Amino acid sequence: MKKTTLSQKQKETRKKGIGGTDAKLIMEGNWTDLWAEKIGKKEPDDLSKNFKVHLGINTEEFNLDWLAATTNWNVIKPKPNQTFFHKTHKHMLCHPDAWATIDGIETTIDAKHLSPHAPWNNSEIVMKRYYWQAQHNMTVMGTKQFVLSCIWGNEWQEPLFIKANQNDIDVLTERETEFWWHVQNKKEPYAIEQAQAPDIPIDDMKIIDMKGNNEWSTHAASFLENIDSSKKFDQSKKELKTKIETNVKHAFGYGVEGVRAKNGNITIRKIKE
Repeated sequence: MKKTTLSQKQKETRKKGIGGTDAKLIMEGNWTDLWAEKIGKKEPDDLSKNFKVHLGINTEEFNLDWLAATTNWNVIKPKPNQTFFHKTHKHMLCHPDAWATIDGIETTIDAKHLSPHAPWNNSEIVMKRYYWQAQHNMTVMGTKQFVLSCIWGNEWQEPLFIKANQNDIDVLTERETEFWWHVQNKKEPYAIEQAQAPDIPIDDMKIIDMKGNNEWSTHAASFLENIDSSKKFDQSKKELKTKIETNVKHAFGYGVEGVRAKNGNITIRKIKE
């Protein structure tokens, strides 16, 4: 089992600068504990036995491979120990999961494994949750968009896009630079106001032409071939339900049965042989 996606060298480097996950804490005003970690007064949380963390780590490579196969993007993964630094603000760094050029736009990619039962388990909330990490990684790498490739439980979702926002990047850079001054001077930070990540409507997400994707082509053909029979199937179920009177809990015949649940809902199904 992998202990972390970061090597020991990368973890040591992370102590000497601000990474993408740090950016979210800084923008949310959670400076004190992070500052204590950076100056060595507090050890980071031990995640070596955190199942959810390991699940994300051990599905990351598969996630990225699936993304590449599904979209036909040339997804490039980093070399071992590869760390990116901001060209001007050297305290800003990141360890991206991957990157690609999508429709001519340089893009940073992050792979996530998410619980379908989490209270923030919809696309808009997820993009808001990782917004500041996205802006941080984009400004460090000089890219213009950020893609979240998410596995929800055991389902892979279409990639989510976050665009670079220069105004927010300017605020982020200013806050991270201020935070780093406190680290370098070992001055405990004061309370700071939280910077809210904006809502990102799904309507603003990217539209992708899936021509050339073989798997999409296969499933699309199957969908079109069966769409009429699917409509007839749904209509037949509706008609069968209307034939079951309200005082009947179980009707059957000709290989099909209808069963009424205690709440009144009727299930139409094939009789098992």
